[in-house]
Amino acid sequence: AVRRIATLFASLGVARGDRVAIHTDARPETVMAHLACYRMGAIATALSQRYGPDTLSHCLRDSGARLLVTEAQAWRPVAALRADCRALEHVLVIGKAEAGERPFAAWREAATQTGPCLDTAAEDPALLVYTSGSTGQPKGVLHAHRLLHGYTPSIALFYDLSLDMPDAVLWTPADWGWVAAWVDTIWPALQLGHRLVCSPHRFEPDWALDFMARHGVTHTLLLP
Repeated sequence: AVRRIATLFASLGVARGDRVAIHTDARPETVMAHLACYRMGAIATALSQRYGPDTLSHCLRDSGARLLVTEAQAWRPVAALRADCRALEHVLVIGKAEAGERPFAAWREAATQTGPCLDTAAEDPALLVYTSGSTGQPKGVLHAHRLLHGYTPSIALFYDLSLDMPDAVLWTPADWGWVAAWVDTIWPALQLGHRLVCSPHRFEPDWALDFMARHGVTHTLLLP
């Protein structure tokens, strides 16, 4: 899937160093889009669906994203923002695409990209996230490919050196537009070959306890 999505992105003109805004919730397509960006040397730009119109517009313009991956129910109410985002050339929509947009599902028809990933260095940019809780508009923070390996020792300690346990299952209710979900849960699961479960359901205590019990969750990042 990631190889096909990289082919789709490339067909839309995305190249090394280009920003791809990913405005999707906790779902497999979000992981697939991120990995396609890292594979081709593009910069995955994580955007929360909890952003209001002004914040979302600011992040799209500030990042200079050429491509936006989004979901129909989240994008439709704010789609008019596109007119102010001059760098934004293409919008891929999970769900029903409107005029001037393309369905994200088109990746299924794309050719499988052959060969290895683009050769990237540890210092090459990979992930652009925006701050939360700061004064004024969110500030862009650019992380390099080395972030994954550099953060691993901290994560191992956070989880009490237990991430090597067999049959581990990871989950977080943290917003997948924020860096915490990626470095604390999603990447460790992918890196170590563990199962990652996800749901777009907003956090509710009783629901969360039932969800973790049903899926056998062993490791989670919970937010205060």
